Amino acid sequence: MPGDVVLGDRHFGTFANLVLLPRHGVDAVFRHHHARTTHGQQRTRLGKDDDLVQWPTRPGYRPPGLHPAVDVPKTMIVREVTFQVTQPGFRTHTVPLVTTVMDARRYAAKALALLDCRRWAMERWLRDLKTTLGMERLRTKTPARVQAEVAMCLLGYHRLRAVRHAAAQSTHAALSRLSFTSTLVRVRLWCARPDALRTWLMDSPLLLHDLARDVTPHRPGRVEPRVIKRRPKPFPRMQQPRRVLRAALIRV
Repeated sequence: MPGDVVLGDRHFGTFANLVLLPRHGVDAVFRHHHARTTHGQQRTRLGKDDDLVQWPTRPGYRPPGLHPAVDVPKTMIVREVTFQVTQPGFRTHTVPLVTTVMDARRYAAKALALLDCRRWAMERWLRDLKTTLGMERLRTKTPARVQAEVAMCLLGYHRLRAVRHAAAQSTHAALSRLSFTSTLVRVRLWCARPDALRTWLMDSPLLLHDLARDVTPHRPGRVEPRVIKRRPKPFPRMQQPRRVLRAALIRV
């Protein structure tokens, strides 16, 4: 929608995205991709680690899937902001951003840095999809079945988030502090009740109140180790079809 701001990681910070989004009235704040070097380009200093930079496009490059009628300029002006992460426990210490928000007086570099820090919430949403709902490894094999499996997981995900949002509104609880995992567990237990269908369709206040009781503590700047809790089993990986491995066992 016009007036929105698209927030993303470095894979979205392409020349085409930064050109096309403002044409729809949408600004962008992305991580600066490490493959793009802007040393030696024309710069206008706005502040410390805050510059307007002229980006050239690669000669003859056109993004795949872009309609031939869409005009892409040879150069564009973007804003590059770099901020330092001083909190202990964070892996990244220097974060470069690229954005189409040019007004440095209205949108300071510190405000853009705080906005980028909110992007971590997206990683937690992806974790809810991949880990909590079990989409990290799909069970189906054919393309049609894979599409159906992904569609069902997304349908369940959005339904759970809708119930979670209703619980936050009805009980005036902070939405960000309602656990998605707890919502999934409690909805499963609620659906096991004999009158589950009737109460589910009615969005029972008892269900919403039950969901809002489990509020996670406020933990700003939380740091957790990136390690595996359980040790993997000492078996080799399955790198051949099962029939080939089975035949090898029979021959032995």
